[in-house]
Amino acid sequence: MENNIRFRNHFSIVLPNLKGILWIVFMAFISALTGEDARDVLRNILIWVAVIVALVIYQIIIWAKTWISIGEQSIIIECNTFMNRRKNTIGIANISNVNLEQGLCAMLLGTCKLKLDTNSLSTANATDVTIVLKKNRAEQLRAFLTAKIAGEQLQCVEVPTGEIQMRATGVHISSADILLHGIFSSRFLYTIFVPLYIILEFMTEMDQSDLDYIVKEAGDFVAESIGITLLILIAIILWAALAMILGLAKTAIKYWDFRIERKEQKLVIEYGLTKKVNYSIPVDKIQAVVVKQSFLARMFKRYMVEVVNVGMNDDEKEAQSFLLPYGSKKLLKERVQMLLPEFSDCLELEAKRQPKCVWIVWLWPMFIYILIISVILFGIAEFAPEMLRVACAGGLALSMALFLAKFMNYCTKGTKFNEKIFVAVTGGFARKYVYIKYPNIQYIILKQSFLAKRVGVQKGQAMLLASTANQAQEIPFFAEEDIEISLFR
Repeated sequence: MENNIRFRNHFSIVLPNLKGILWIVFMAFISALTGEDARDVLRNILIWVAVIVALVIYQIIIWAKTWISIGEQSIIIECNTFMNRRKNTIGIANISNVNLEQGLCAMLLGTCKLKLDTNSLSTANATDVTIVLKKNRAEQLRAFLTAKIAGEQLQCVEVPTGEIQMRATGVHISSADILLHGIFSSRFLYTIFVPLYIILEFMTEMDQSDLDYIVKEAGDFVAESIGITLLILIAIILWAALAMILGLAKTAIKYWDFRIERKEQKLVIEYGLTKKVNYSIPVDKIQAVVVKQSFLARMFKRYMVEVVNVGMNDDEKEAQSFLLPYGSKKLLKERVQMLLPEFSDCLELEAKRQPKCVWIVWLWPMFIYILIISVILFGIAEFAPEMLRVACAGGLALSMALFLAKFMNYCTKGTKFNEKIFVAVTGGFARKYVYIKYPNIQYIILKQSFLAKRVGVQKGQAMLLASTANQAQEIPFFAEEDIEISLFR
């Protein structure tokens, strides 16, 4: 790989851009059928064929007129078509990650997608450059750019096309661990709540005559309801089981042969069956370490680890990726010590729960809620008194649910300010620990309501150099004096 080279993407980059033509083909078929006679049908077909050919030719022209140039200090992507002229220049020193992706179609074609992310906060919200090349050329280009970023001088780079060999610092996640990760990260509770919600919605549609019938025929109803209840339970169980099986299959396919290793100052992550990905994460670009627990994982004391770093986590596929799957706390610490010793001591920090006086701060929203509920119940009592009993029961159930959510919020959230790092714990039924070193914080925002100011607590956000989803990290309520020992001031 030499400097000052100029090349095009592989021609297969045109294929994803042609997906919209499938809708045009479908519309052409429908339009052709609307013709009154054979002549109209033939005319419609010719018109749509001309439109489709024109779009295909336009995409090919864009591909032919788009060039990628690699110089000493920058990468330039320029497109010079009549309707589309643009030039994007990226400094090689500003590239944070150089990652590889290979979907099923790319495997058949022998191509690979090279994704470049930058350090800039303004461009960290989206992947800046996507280059499609033959796999061996993509690997060579990645090695070349990685060396350039590290400040090394390479004249020629030969990269083996086989699998990356694991070293002593690597971890190979077994299929059983991946399946357990799928179970703990699944949203199986939603698969149960959805059919229950539908059933309750159906029951609320019953009118007074239905209720009278149930009361009068109580004996028959009880006998029949046993069978109905059994069928409902079977349906819910089958629904949840099917969702769980599909979710586990999707997880197993996506994270097949999951490998992660520490190579000097970067982490390399590989996984995938139908879509192989290879992420390279420089350790110095890691802004925070995130430890998560779903509600189910919290019950079984299992934890998973993610990292927030510059450039990545900007699209949905990257956001779903993790550093370490669900496992015990002991196993988690061992793996973090092996792969990311810079943050291993952070996991020992225990967060301090929100001050008890935070309940005083919550009095104001509670007052607003009670006022709204009271107005609604007063209106129902005035205009639909026959529904007052049902409305009171619904209001009570909703109030209890909101109080339970707020209580879990109080029991879960917390903070811990150390001399070098701070921990923010958020969530309710699920839980998330965010460990951030002070130099990685761009700026912070602290907020106080009039009640919070009276009782001496505040909350806020820590802003990181990361994607939109991870840029603002929540800081729960904490006492004002706690921040004096930190480097926040």
